[in-house]
Amino acid sequence: MLLEVDLSPDELRTELHKIEADLGRVRTRDKYAPRTIDLDLSLFGDRVLSGSDYQIPDPEITRLAHLAIPLAELAPEFRHPSLDETLRQIADRLRPESKLVHSPDLSEKLSGLLAPGRTRGR
Repeated sequence: MLLEVDLSPDELRTELHKIEADLGRVRTRDKYAPRTIDLDLSLFGDRVLSGSDYQIPDPEITRLAHLAIPLAELAPEFRHPSLDETLRQIADRLRPESKLVHSPDLSEKLSGLLAPGRTRGR
């Protein structure tokens, strides 16, 4: 998702963790443990940040097609804050090795859920 927020990166991460918990996620020490949902903050504008348990931009953007390709679909000409590449260039480099399949029906469903005017009760 591409969001515009009036929150700091730490505040947004806190909100994402609350949503995960509301949807049944239980955090464990194993960051690769099975989970019901996983919401990550991959980019935050052109900012480069690091905390005790995160880095922004997410370093895996340049290695993982399942992260790079959807980001490039949202903002293809956005320049990665630490590299001299657009998200499209990063995705295009990873795409040949990817086994990702575009699912237009899922995209339509998500667009309906995220339509302006729809908000989540909190």
